[in-house]
Amino acid sequence: MEKQEWEKLKERYAMFLTETGAFSCPYPWHEEVRLEEKKKAADLFLRMRRGRERSFLWEESADFSRSQYRTEVYQNIRTMALVWKRKKNGEGDPSFLSDVIEAIDWMGEHGYQKGMERTDNWWDWQIGVPLALLDCCFLLREELGEERIRKACETVEYFSGRQTLTNPIFTGANLVWTAMISAMCGILCEDMQEIAEAKQAAKKELHFVEEGDGFYRDGSFIQHGNLAYTGGYGISFLDQMSRMMVLLSGTQGAFTREEYGMICYFLEHSFFPVTVDGQVMDMVCGREISRHFMKGNQAGKTLMDSMWRMHLCVDQNTSDWLLGRVDQWQNRQGRPSQFVFFDHMDRAVCRRETYSAGLALYSSRIQNYEAINEENKGGYHTGSGMLYLYPDGENDYEGCFWCTADMDFLPGTTVVAASRPSHLHVQKSSFVGGVGLGICGAAAMEVTEEAFHVKKSWFFFEDSIVCLGNDMTCQSGSLMTTVENRRFSRTDEQNGELWTEETEGKTRWLYTRREKEENGRGVLFLKPAGLDRMEERRSGTWTKINTCTPLDTVYTEEYLKIWIDHGKQEEHPDYAYVLYPVTKKEMLAGREQETQILAFDDQVHAVWQKRENRIAGVCWSSKGGQISFAGNGNETGTIHVHGPAVFMAEIRGSKMTIAAKNPLMPSKPVQLEAEGGGINYEIISGAPWGDRVEPDAKAPGADGHPAE
Repeated sequence: MEKQEWEKLKERYAMFLTETGAFSCPYPWHEEVRLEEKKKAADLFLRMRRGRERSFLWEESADFSRSQYRTEVYQNIRTMALVWKRKKNGEGDPSFLSDVIEAIDWMGEHGYQKGMERTDNWWDWQIGVPLALLDCCFLLREELGEERIRKACETVEYFSGRQTLTNPIFTGANLVWTAMISAMCGILCEDMQEIAEAKQAAKKELHFVEEGDGFYRDGSFIQHGNLAYTGGYGISFLDQMSRMMVLLSGTQGAFTREEYGMICYFLEHSFFPVTVDGQVMDMVCGREISRHFMKGNQAGKTLMDSMWRMHLCVDQNTSDWLLGRVDQWQNRQGRPSQFVFFDHMDRAVCRRETYSAGLALYSSRIQNYEAINEENKGGYHTGSGMLYLYPDGENDYEGCFWCTADMDFLPGTTVVAASRPSHLHVQKSSFVGGVGLGICGAAAMEVTEEAFHVKKSWFFFEDSIVCLGNDMTCQSGSLMTTVENRRFSRTDEQNGELWTEETEGKTRWLYTRREKEENGRGVLFLKPAGLDRMEERRSGTWTKINTCTPLDTVYTEEYLKIWIDHGKQEEHPDYAYVLYPVTKKEMLAGREQETQILAFDDQVHAVWQKRENRIAGVCWSSKGGQISFAGNGNETGTIHVHGPAVFMAEIRGSKMTIAAKNPLMPSKPVQLEAEGGGINYEIISGAPWGDRVEPDAKAPGADGHPAE
């Protein structure tokens, strides 16, 4: 390439960083971010230490024994460089340019220099610092001069760069980060070979994996070996990949139609199912839920920003598809009904027009939660059967939920009271799985720990979720199943409603509705239960759950907490209830006979949803089981299951369709038979990654191939 072409590429990426010209993103939060960056840059300028004798730039980031502060300082400098570049383009006074350049020089001597020993967290040295430093080089290309930029790139190459591209420990998002860094160095140093190597490294992640980190054909995304991370590292993957698309556009490393098609497949099958009106479900965000700066659905905004970047680089049809989906999210339109079970990350999603639900499980394959780097200290039970609800698109978990909620009581979980399981922990049982049939589905988890045991199942019908649990044992302490724990207040200012109906001291149903909600949430107990209930005011700080990115501001919220203490049940502790995520109180009484338990012991869980004429169940034993039923007409029958299985069946006229899967061997067919008068049977068994609604026919690359 000619020198002039290189300069155009560099200036184009600087325009992308400053969001000027064709790169001006129209989404409303960008204006807020620009204003916040301008405010922050002014504050950083005022508080920056100056002079030759200074030992730090900003007091709060002075301790370089913690590598995160090296990254933080470079991010501060990047913010100042970004604001100055915009000012240079006509927005104001460029008076602090010399301080920005001196800060880069000072960090080059004291914070990030070739030959320094890499201490603390490798990520800061190899990813965090390089990304911020190289952005500064693009933004201040003329002002820094060739010598400073050459030195910066050499330092980055010393710690990171192309040496990491073939290192097998870099996988998933970490590999894409380092590929982006190498591509940036390649353009700044006008090295086409390095650009080609960076692109080749990123391309290695544009395929399906069968183990370890990366994207699976069923839509799962795994990082750190066996953690569900679509909304964390998966979003970072997409963020950096979309930036690389912009960076390499117009070079020999530009992305091909086939590569764009694969990323569209990831969007359709991995990201869209776990996104509700542009908000990414917390159950796939890992330890990032404990970061105060992630509140306000930062993951969802990054997802939409990534899709906007992609539209700049693709054909018109793909561009329309990408922007159309973002418009739907922003206008709360196009909510498809869908059930998906992600076999490879033990997560389930149920989506409806009026609500979405996410189910987080763990097994001998998938860990319970991650709490590294002093983050997510309260995440003990977030993957232990927690049922995340998003009624009418509302996100109950944004704001300060995670730093104020009682983390011993997370909805859907059955845990030992006040237990603190270690993180990065897998349990003994591999019986965790699910199956879908159309828009409905079933999921199951057997928990086998040293201290306790329980079998739990969930059946997702059209507008209800049946929750069953039994076969409970506990070595010490008491097992508790949390039915509800959400922000709720019945003060003079907030007129929340709580209604219950009890018989002989046991609850038959309960209904809650918060102020300004048109509909509330209902629970019908198939077996009336003795409940404990508490309405409390709770306070907390983000520092309590994350000392890596602390925030000592005290937040206070009102909560309603409802649970079953199984230690109070004299024998055979269990629970059985139907959850209606969005309903009206007057409708609950009329639905008491709608769901019938067909089997509920340590061998089989099974229920019949009469109105929908659907049957769902779990056979826990290697011997399988049989479930007898009577349909809404005169039809009767029996389903015989030969071995462990999760299944969902529906009867339509004289036809029954059954979908089944063996959680222990999800790729193997389930042996089952069905018999009964007047019914023809169609058995769908052993689908390699479960059943789901068909992908959007308009989605480019929806089948893993580029659109024509």
